[in-house]
Amino acid sequence: AAQFEDEECEVGKAVLSEGRELLFFFNYGEEEKDYMFPVKEEYQISDYWTEERLEACGGRLVLKKVRPHSARVLELVCPNKQEPFKC
Repeated sequence: AAQFEDEECEVGKAVLSEGRELLFFFNYGEEEKDYMFPVKEEYQISDYWTEERLEACGGRLVLKKVRPHSARVLELVCPNKQEPFKC
């Protein structure tokens, strides 16, 4: 189950097995919206649906221009799966 980072339920996170996490970004508004989320740069980040690779910069993941009334789901994988969630 996802746990949301804010009261508006726009940014959520679900911890999966073997060093994997999903991040959810929901734009309920009428205009495009940018999101920032703290992420350790060791994570391998990709769009869950398109498999497009993304990069964290300076400890932050930046999603630009998330369309109105849409969502993005990202998969984060810790490269050291022997120690899940410690990245």
